[in-house]
Amino acid sequence: MRDPVLGDVRLSPCVAAPQHIPGVLRAFGDQHAPARRWIVVAIDEMAIKLWFARKGRAPKKFADADRDLERLESATRNSLSLWREASPYYAALLRAIVLMVPPQDRRNHSFTFNSIDPGSTLAKLLPAIQALRTPEIYSRAFSQPPNSRKSLQRALLWEPLPPHLKPPQAPKASSTRSCRPN
Repeated sequence: MRDPVLGDVRLSPCVAAPQHIPGVLRAFGDQHAPARRWIVVAIDEMAIKLWFARKGRAPKKFADADRDLERLESATRNSLSLWREASPYYAALLRAIVLMVPPQDRRNHSFTFNSIDPGSTLAKLLPAIQALRTPEIYSRAFSQPPNSRKSLQRALLWEPLPPHLKPPQAPKASSTRSCRPN
């Protein structure tokens, strides 16, 4: 598709069969050029979301992962409290790092003192672990749809489509009774 201002629409490599795009556009009916461009961009975004969701599947179901995350949260909380108790030893730990290097090599050795303090890292990590223990955040962190019982294709490709493009469904049997006079 060519736009005089924006140029050609370049599809991401996540679109597996770009040759089907014209057929999809025909299903939308007659549209003016900017609307067709918007539709192609929306299809491309849906393909990217599906690619990320397939690639970023969660390693475990939420219930199993929550047990692991609970242990990790507890260990992080314990490590953080232990580090805060040991903070008087911080200066001695820095000196110990220097003393571990032989005296003749100290001048040429590069010391990284900022990496010794895990307190700030653990303090930042703890709320992230707590957030990951909620099912919504867990699924979103792995680019999964919020309701994990649906297939990725259904949740990311079919449901965002307008109603006239969705596949037809069998009509539901009605439970209304006929009101015939007796």
